[in-house]
Amino acid sequence: MDVCGLSEVRWEGHEHFTTLEDHTIVYSGDKVQGQEGIAVWLHQRIAGALIGYEPANSRIVVVRLNAKPRCFSLIQVYAPTAVSSVEQTEQFYQDLAASDSQKNLNQ
Repeated sequence: MDVCGLSEVRWEGHEHFTTLEDHTIVYSGDKVQGQEGIAVWLHQRIAGALIGYEPANSRIVVVRLNAKPRCFSLIQVYAPTAVSSVEQTEQFYQDLAASDSQKNLNQ
C-alpha cells in the first residue's frame, strides 16, 4: 500500500511529519486534541512526491502529489454521520465543494 486515508485521528491542528520508517503523514485536526481529524499516510516510496497540502478543516484535507504523466490531488474526507445536524452536514458539503474548486484553481 502506498497511500492510505485515515479518519478519526484526533490530532490537534494541521501539520505533516515523517515517521521513524520514513513514511509521511499529513493531517488536519480540530482546534482541540481528541476530536475528529483526518490524515493521509504516504509510503516512503512516494513521500518525496508530496508537493503540498491544504487542510480545509478537521474533516477535509487536499494532498497534492507530483506524478507522471501529471500531478494529481487526493481529497481525504470524513463526512458527518447520521447523528450530525442538518447544519453540520450542509456545511461539510459546502466546504467540500470549496476545496474541490480551490484544487482546480491550483492545477
